[in-house]
Amino acid sequence: MLLKRTPAAAGLVMSLALLCCFLSVGCAVPRPTLNPEQLAQVKARYLEAARTDTRTANEKMLRRMYAEQSAHLLALDAHAPPTEALPEAPHPHSTLPPTYDILILSGGGDYGAFGAGFLKAWGQITDPAFARPEFDMVTGVSTGALIAPFAFIGDDPSYTQLIDLYSTPKADWFSSRGPFFFLPGNESFMDNRGLRRDLEAAVNESVVAHIARESRNDRVLAINTTNLDVGAMHPFELSAEAERAEASGDRKRLHDILLASAAIPAVFPPVIIDGALYVDGGTTSNILYGANWLSPRAPLAVWRERHPHLPRPRIRFWVIINNQLESTAHVVQPTWISITRSSVATTIRSGTAIALRHLYAQVSTMRAEGWDADFRYVSIPESWVPPNDRPFDKDVMQSLVNLGLRMGADPSSWRSDFAR
Repeated sequence: MLLKRTPAAAGLVMSLALLCCFLSVGCAVPRPTLNPEQLAQVKARYLEAARTDTRTANEKMLRRMYAEQSAHLLALDAHAPPTEALPEAPHPHSTLPPTYDILILSGGGDYGAFGAGFLKAWGQITDPAFARPEFDMVTGVSTGALIAPFAFIGDDPSYTQLIDLYSTPKADWFSSRGPFFFLPGNESFMDNRGLRRDLEAAVNESVVAHIARESRNDRVLAINTTNLDVGAMHPFELSAEAERAEASGDRKRLHDILLASAAIPAVFPPVIIDGALYVDGGTTSNILYGANWLSPRAPLAVWRERHPHLPRPRIRFWVIINNQLESTAHVVQPTWISITRSSVATTIRSGTAIALRHLYAQVSTMRAEGWDADFRYVSIPESWVPPNDRPFDKDVMQSLVNLGLRMGADPSSWRSDFAR
């Protein structure tokens, strides 16, 4: 039926035309569809790649442990070498017990400012039991992924650079896509081109070369992401990626992995890597610590098989939670934005607590089986109250940096139990 040419009809036509226009603006580029057989092949390739990455990282861990054990035994008695032939160690530990130190950095968005401040001030502690070590392995998720490369390098200029990044957020790190950000054709509500620009400037050729050099010393830098196409977590070994980036001179893939780990679904743009769609690592696990340290294929079991006559190395897990583990009570308004924001925050906070409990249980079992294992974590206290509720606000982030600086210099900030 034809509409009569009345003002109301003309207005309706105009509204429909504008709606069609709006729906077509900013649409994400559609990806080709695959049949079930093709999808099965994609998943098989992904699983094999993930297994290969895990084996490679585990071998580096074992070599590193072995080298550190070598330095310890040779330092104890240079005239009585151990039964096994030991390689030259990358860095001797004098007469201290050989320790494999693992730093685990959680997600938390702008609350990563806490971790930046904490890591910087941690360097002030001189007590050997709590002093900031050179980490043998660093893992990061989301904002923790952006912190991780600098913690992996671990020198004062790197920690100072972290403080600068998190205390002076740029207004264009995340910008709205306009009044129609909610339209289904958009890939995300926000645009993060400003963040990519500053990330590429910070993780530059020099930083990548440093990470690659430490990777060749069998140190591991791992970043968790989520592969939406197969519905699974994907921990990338960024230290190995740095070696490839250094050799090729192309750092785009490395930057893509970091941005993918921090791409909160729907809020920030996803990232396509190797043809697959990746989003925030916190979607699958907000801390990356290894699925099962007690598995027969895990490094601990392999160590016992390969080196039955050598002492077991000490392992320390240091976990920095860039968030509060318990939410303060607040009234959530009945709007989809408020409900979604609160729901996502609650889900991630709950998942983080469950993962911490799981890691703590594994460390307890490791001790029962004769391993010298430590578990310590720190989080933003429930007593801290943000100056305002604006995301990525300079005042909020500076407050968190200052909190981290105070707590990082105090060994009593660390907790070694998790009975929640």
